[in-house]
Amino acid sequence: MDEDVRAAYLYLIKHSHPDVLCMADQAATEIVASLLAEFRRRPNAMETARISRLLTGLGSLGMTPADRSRVTAITRSAGESKFSKFLNND
Repeated sequence: MDEDVRAAYLYLIKHSHPDVLCMADQAATEIVASLLAEFRRRPNAMETARISRLLTGLGSLGMTPADRSRVTAITRSAGESKFSKFLNND
C-alpha cells in the first residue's frame, strides 16, 4: 500500500464512528482510501465519476452528513475484538 493510501486508510479508521467498522469492512475501506488518496493528490484532475464513487464509498462507511444518521454501531459481545481495539487505538 502506498504511503498516501495508507495515510488515507488510517484517517478513515480514526474518523469513523466507534464500533461501526469491522473486519468485513477492510476491503471497502481500502478502496475508499485509495480513492481518497487520489483525490488528495490531484483533486482537479479526478474524474467526476471517481469523485462520485468516493462519495458513495464514504457514505457506505457512514462518513457523510446524510449517512451519519444511518450508521449502526456493532453490538459487542463480552470480549472486545482485536480489530475494535485497533480502531479505538487501545
